[in-house]
Amino acid sequence: MIETKRLLLKPYSLDFAKAFYTKFQNDKDYLEDYFSRTLTKTLEDTELYFQKKIENFKSEEGFYFGIFFKESDELIGHISVR
Repeated sequence: MIETKRLLLKPYSLDFAKAFYTKFQNDKDYLEDYFSRTLTKTLEDTELYFQKKIENFKSEEGFYFGIFFKESDELIGHISVR
């Protein structure tokens, strides 16, 4: 985990796959142009996507983090380093 004054960057975990899916579905029309490969159609697809990214993290093929407000633990975005 990476911590700043206001944010937490947490490695992808199935624990927040549902929040990630919901966040992206709520903003789907806007995000489709920028994150077409990240958007998933179902929660199950999101969980499979997360599982793949978790495996990539373990094998050091890429590093994927959810971005959360520190105070509320609200998911507000994500970032990857490849």
